[in-house]
Amino acid sequence: HGERGLALRALRASGYGAQADYRIRAGTDVIVMIQLESGKALDDAIAISTAPGVDMAFIGPADLAANLGLEGPEHQDKFRNLVDDKVRELRRAGVMVGTVPYGGHSTRSLVEVGVQLFITGSDIGIMSAGMKQFCVQSASESY
Repeated sequence: HGERGLALRALRASGYGAQADYRIRAGTDVIVMIQLESGKALDDAIAISTAPGVDMAFIGPADLAANLGLEGPEHQDKFRNLVDDKVRELRRAGVMVGTVPYGGHSTRSLVEVGVQLFITGSDIGIMSAGMKQFCVQSASESY
């Protein structure tokens, strides 16, 4: 358990200050999502994910692959099969599952495996791409 900060204009959850009722809703609009990012967590995934108060399991493929020593294209198929099997096992246990695309998966193929939430971008990535575009555009303008 933690405590929510009050930097409302800086919080993504508040729409960076655009959601006037955020402070009122902050304690009720909560999802508890655990991250599975190690072999041990994967082994104990059902117990962890079905613990009271847990709403969803999220598989972090980059950290998980590193922890299992399965980084790189030479391990892609083995890693993909391992994670796909775990997603199916979690879904059979009634656990909602999220992840980012891994092992050559598309969002469509992740849905077919059973994933219900996928992260396909990040606020930092979007801001970085926008800043690069801004810099290119600014550099080409003459003053």
